[in-house]
Amino acid sequence: MKKEIGSEFWTGCSPCDKRGCEWSYKPEWSVRETLSGRVALEYIVEELVKKGKTSVYMPSYCCHTMIEPFLRHGVKVLFYDVVPAESGIKRQFDPDHGCDVVFLLDYFGFVDAGTSVIAKEQHAKGKLIIYDATHSLYSDFNFNDCDYVFGSYRKWMDVNCGFVGVKDNTDIVFGTDWKPFDEYTDMRARIFDLKSRYMNDEDVEKQQFLTLINEAEEMLEQNYHHTLPDQRSFDVLRQTDCRYLVRTRRNNALILMQSVLDLNDERIRCLVVRMDAHDTPLFVPVYIHPNHRNALRCFLIEHSIYCPVHWPLSDLHAVSKAATEVYDCELSLLCDQRYDDLDMYRIVETIKEYLKK
Repeated sequence: MKKEIGSEFWTGCSPCDKRGCEWSYKPEWSVRETLSGRVALEYIVEELVKKGKTSVYMPSYCCHTMIEPFLRHGVKVLFYDVVPAESGIKRQFDPDHGCDVVFLLDYFGFVDAGTSVIAKEQHAKGKLIIYDATHSLYSDFNFNDCDYVFGSYRKWMDVNCGFVGVKDNTDIVFGTDWKPFDEYTDMRARIFDLKSRYMNDEDVEKQQFLTLINEAEEMLEQNYHHTLPDQRSFDVLRQTDCRYLVRTRRNNALILMQSVLDLNDERIRCLVVRMDAHDTPLFVPVYIHPNHRNALRCFLIEHSIYCPVHWPLSDLHAVSKAATEVYDCELSLLCDQRYDDLDMYRIVETIKEYLKK
């Protein structure tokens, strides 16, 4: 099997024992699946507009796909700064922001106790609360003071699926224009299968699925409106061993976090300084000095380790200079269920090799 770490998931890369990996929501929530997290968020934005909401207060550190649905529907976006600090990723949240809606998330699966505090305080002021659970799908978060929750399973395994949750059993009604996106999901299924064959040293050129990945993402970017997931994604979600996923990610993250601490090098440190019992990491984010971040990332790629950056700044990010720092310095180390202890130590040894240069 290929020794690559990272990039696209592939068919059969997560253990199966039918324990299921859907979001474990409470009975008072109504939940429906969508093709992606952005599709789910657009549904929420449409509901907000129907209620006369015109503005949202959201974190400066986010993907452009979180911003776009608001702007698409004429909702004004105001950002609160999110900055890297010695003690972790910190919000600079103004409680008197003046917006109708508050958008919250916890980064990389590490739940910040301050998130539920903000939700409670803002809810008491009459604000509607949206929580993006994508990064914290398998962590334990208190949703009591949230009105809407949405997320994407795509970041966790080989599926094309997101979900939207609405509090107090409010019915989620999708109109007749909501349909599966067969052209996209068929292409994604082909990508998952080609990647599986490639990883198992079959006669597949890497460029075959890399080209398809770009085509599929461009297709989704242009046409994500009111789309539903495919049956294959439901099957994968309901057959994946969720306990194994959680256990493996936590174990891998602990190795990486301790190893980065042991490096004792001013050029690199963990952006999240501790993992609590209720956390299930999506990635282990590290702070790399801006003079080294891109060079280290390229060095890792040269050694077949593909660590993403969260996120690229876009034209939609009207954020302060201070808020751009995390975009310049963050690198996401892989810790997911495809990998084991030896893979984590390989990542660390490769980073050490770079730092010795």
